[in-house]
Amino acid sequence: VVYLNSLITSGYTKKVDITFIPRRTWSPEATTAELIRKRELRRERFTYEVDFEDFMMPFQKHITEKAKALEASLKT
Repeated sequence: VVYLNSLITSGYTKKVDITFIPRRTWSPEATTAELIRKRELRRERFTYEVDFEDFMMPFQKHITEKAKALEASLKT
């Protein structure tokens, strides 16, 4: 009893709060119609050359893919 009492008074029985708190709140996803409209607006602004955020010129895209493949082969 004395041992358990000393554990309680020393704070040994206090639980650690492991509650998950997200860093940001999630917003609703865009609908398909909104995504298509966004793409149309981007096409009007940038012509047909640039259509996506991750667009890269073909040479740069090829070099990036080769570098990622080489990195992946070195990891294994």
